[in-house]
Amino acid sequence: MMTFNVVGSGEVVIVLVELGLVEQRYQAVLEVLNDASTVTDVAVRFGVTRQTVHCWLRKYAAVGIAGLADGSARPLRSRPRPIKHVDRPSTADVDQLLLTITQASTILNIGRSTIYELIWAGQLTPVQLGRSVRFRRTDLEHFVDSMTGVADTAR
Repeated sequence: MMTFNVVGSGEVVIVLVELGLVEQRYQAVLEVLNDASTVTDVAVRFGVTRQTVHCWLRKYAAVGIAGLADGSARPLRSRPRPIKHVDRPSTADVDQLLLTITQASTILNIGRSTIYELIWAGQLTPVQLGRSVRFRRTDLEHFVDSMTGVADTAR
């Protein structure tokens, strides 16, 4: 707030001036440095914590008034995240008796979600080992054979 005496009229005019962020912080720092107010008083008046006022004091001492500018901790842009490449086992690597869902999807050349849909539809029967789901290789072969029969009759 600034006050002015209007020349010739004898009246006092009060003008409200909006200060910028850096100017407000600079005033707070000067009040503390000139021993006009304590850090706690300045913090209450400016609506910030004491730690924030101490941070402004440190930045002002290190860099000057430029240190009071708003510097966000977040970057303006973030780097794109690298794409994770999942190594799917080839069919040549899979010679086990029981196969995981990923291995079964590789052998059948379909997605994992399609494997789950086939389980829910009752077309594939998994082997439950605790919480693990596995498939017998022979069950997958029977499934393919049954699908081949369906495709032949549809023609």
